[in-house]
Amino acid sequence: MADGDTGIKWWARNVLVPLIGGGGLVTILVAYLNRAPSSAPPPTPDNKPAATDTGHISAAAPTTSTEDHPPPPPKENPRVKVETFASHWLAAWSEGRTDEVVSAASEPFRFHHREVFATRAQLRGRYEEDVAAHRVNLKFDLMKVQTAREFEDAGRAGAMDLYNLSPGDFVVFAEDPDRPGMGKGIYVFIRRKGDSFEVAAVDFQ
Repeated sequence: MADGDTGIKWWARNVLVPLIGGGGLVTILVAYLNRAPSSAPPPTPDNKPAATDTGHISAAAPTTSTEDHPPPPPKENPRVKVETFASHWLAAWSEGRTDEVVSAASEPFRFHHREVFATRAQLRGRYEEDVAAHRVNLKFDLMKVQTAREFEDAGRAGAMDLYNLSPGDFVVFAEDPDRPGMGKGIYVFIRRKGDSFEVAAVDFQ
């Protein structure tokens, strides 16, 4: 049997043909057996196989931004803001800038323990007297900032009631440079007022 022949073709050529003999019927039969196998027609839009839904959803890979985002700026330390506020107010007091001194003061305003001014107008009158008498030239150096609670806990019991302060308000001590380390200088009692501050009292030691 030849390698390319199938079993039925071999039987047709070598068994049936000799038995039946030549003729048109044999020729047709042999031609039929030797015909090329039929192949399926190429797919057309009408008979193209439909895509099979596998049930899986293809998700796009998440994209990550390579842009660097700088961290937000750190919040300013409130003690630094208080020290700056107190320094500017004391400078205004020392230089006779009445409007700046009075506008930052609270109502009432306590002055050196003994005097309490119910209004800013009263404080203005008293301060202008000191300016005229050259009693406002203050000297201050190193500043220490404490909360009112810390100030009381350091041995100043009753300070919050005396100066009408809350525990989160501040006390600033500006040391006298001529008497360092002796506890001499100016105490400025500062109360929170919205996003800023106001001076509730000043005391000279």
